Amino acid sequence: MKSKKVLALLLTVLLLVGLVAVPASAASYTINKTPTTTKYYDGDTLKLTGLQLKDDKNKNINWKSSDKKFSVTPGNGDVLNLPDGYTEYDITVSVTYDNVFVGTFDVTVYKDGFVSTPTKTAYQEGEMFDPSGVSFYSKSGSGANIVFSLISYPADAGDANLTFVPSIDTPLTKETTEITVKYGTRTIGTVPVTVTAAMDSSTVKKVYTDSDMFNPIGLSLKIGSETVVYPTNKEHFSFTVPTDKTLTVDENSATQNVIVYYDGVEKGNFDITVTHNFEAIVQLEGGTMHGQFCKGCGQLGSVDQCANHVTEWIPNGDAGFLKQESETGTCSICGGKVTRNIPKTDEQLENEFNSYFNLAETTNETEPKILHFFFLIIVRLVQTLIPAGGNGHVFGTGIFQ
Repeated sequence: MKSKKVLALLLTVLLLVGLVAVPASAASYTINKTPTTTKYYDGDTLKLTGLQLKDDKNKNINWKSSDKKFSVTPGNGDVLNLPDGYTEYDITVSVTYDNVFVGTFDVTVYKDGFVSTPTKTAYQEGEMFDPSGVSFYSKSGSGANIVFSLISYPADAGDANLTFVPSIDTPLTKETTEITVKYGTRTIGTVPVTVTAAMDSSTVKKVYTDSDMFNPIGLSLKIGSETVVYPTNKEHFSFTVPTDKTLTVDENSATQNVIVYYDGVEKGNFDITVTHNFEAIVQLEGGTMHGQFCKGCGQLGSVDQCANHVTEWIPNGDAGFLKQESETGTCSICGGKVTRNIPKTDEQLENEFNSYFNLAETTNETEPKILHFFFLIIVRLVQTLIPAGGNGHVFGTGIFQ
């Protein structure tokens, strides 16, 4: 008994002097505020800004990237990924502070892009895109006010932010391979589509003159599972170019576009060319030019001088006193005959004058001047009485200078 009393007394003394420490209870923490952003698109990165803890002394501890006592999984800046097969998923974030587990909170991740795609993706040329069945998540707001809404068609058909390229009222063509879906300025994604030719115009005549009428015989259309052909189903077809009138030439372009309708519904289009129906080149009135005439509208085509296309000129031997000799050639384009004069030099004309009047050369200085003056009078008279022919001139000019 005495030893027990001594031991108790000794322990009391040790406690008083602080040689024996009583273990203190561990600090505790709770999550006072979750981060500002708790909703994300798939592939976004986690942001811990706004996370706040409270310790057991009611002191707030704000998350800072520089505070190494924080341990958060997944961590700030980590990529958030949806598990396969999910369009919306809550990811649990675990928080530890100063090696003490604090707790967890959830962030919600939404699929980025299509939740579902349109039901119809196969079209015939001329049909419009039908977006029925398409859906996706749209994000609005920021920070703690972020809201994700599921947008779908036709439920949200009246939403002006929901648009398609090409638009849903634009006829599809064979060249269309995808439709772009947008919401506001954000591109949601593209929908692959297949557009088959609803019209086959491969056997239709496409080259015409303005003496012809448009004839789309052989044109075929795919109407549902049925193939219809012109003119077998003629009463259902209509065209922007009439089939009962002579074609006319557009002077700005030889190409004309034909739009095809079946029971009033546009099914496609193709181009035709319409040109003038020029006859063979013929010689024009007057015999010195040739040109073309259109049998369809009577328009005169290109015109050219026949003389520009003569390869051989044959003299006609019709030269006379102070009169030029003519020569005739054949136009190699139209076959017309064209005549022109062979110009004479001033020397030839003066020699003819001297010879005709049997004037001999003289050494008298006065006689040449008198003869030359007399020669000029005769030439002027002949010019008045004998007009020049063809395209040449009767006289040269040097002698009169």
